[in-house]
Amino acid sequence: MDSLPALTWMSVESNPVAFIQDIIEIAKFYTDRILKEFSQKEDALHVQFVEQWLKTLESLKAFVQKYYANGFTWKKVLPGLSNCDTTDFEVFDIPLPPPPPPPVQSACHQSVKRLKKVTPDMQVHKNPSLRTATPVCKPAVAAKPAHLTKNLPSAKKDTTKPPVLTCDDKKWLIENHVDNKDIKIEITDMKQVMYIYRCENCVIVVKGKLNSIALDSCKKTSLLFDNIVSSLEIINCQKMQIQTMGTMPTLVLQKTDGCMVYLSKEALNCEVITSKTSEINLLIPTEDGEFEERCVPEQFKTVWSGTALKTTPSEIA
Repeated sequence: MDSLPALTWMSVESNPVAFIQDIIEIAKFYTDRILKEFSQKEDALHVQFVEQWLKTLESLKAFVQKYYANGFTWKKVLPGLSNCDTTDFEVFDIPLPPPPPPPVQSACHQSVKRLKKVTPDMQVHKNPSLRTATPVCKPAVAAKPAHLTKNLPSAKKDTTKPPVLTCDDKKWLIENHVDNKDIKIEITDMKQVMYIYRCENCVIVVKGKLNSIALDSCKKTSLLFDNIVSSLEIINCQKMQIQTMGTMPTLVLQKTDGCMVYLSKEALNCEVITSKTSEINLLIPTEDGEFEERCVPEQFKTVWSGTALKTTPSEIA
């Protein structure tokens, strides 16, 4: 790019040859680096381009030195056509273009002037007799043919799926239950897992010890279980109630709004992990058999300690 100004040698008033030579010297500062970097590589495209470009600049320098050593001169033409040499150009007999059409605005003004003026006897609010005139009836719209309206699908399809309650090997599936208050599961193997999906306004009781439970996209559902070996996950749920009668090492809540978790004395060391949640309350058992409600923080404060970020619950949370 630094050598492209050599093509503007015609703008130099005197000694354009020296101007081109200076540009060549500047260009060699970069071309030498390219030749050194790509000379040992198999792809010689860069080297060939640089060599051809330098030859082009040298040819331009030789051309200017031969024909325009003292600078490029323009032919002087005196003002006025009488002093011009008519052999230097040709005169073409070209007809003039047609005039442009009239402006649109003027046409609009002409149409407005031709509008008929509305007199007081034509105005409804000044002439009560016009109010009793027979209104203009709208034309009747023809009904659509029967073959176009027959057996058309409804605009809103019923997306309700049948409820599912099965155990596939070691995985329990509880799906699409609505207003079912009597779902009871007996666990026979502690390696079994349970997946509860899209249940609404249900009560689920799990007897026995199992590996893990996951609730996904449930609403207003209560879950009561004995023991969990691994974790309980609650994802994308609303207004849930959870109670453990035994152990629960880990509780994970993601994208959940409203959840009350009743802990047992065996589950007081439970690790609670939350992400994008709100209105999460833990109910801690007391010595008198009651529960003390504690809110999980929703707002946090993060500061830079000089070596790392430190996050603590906000005081207003």
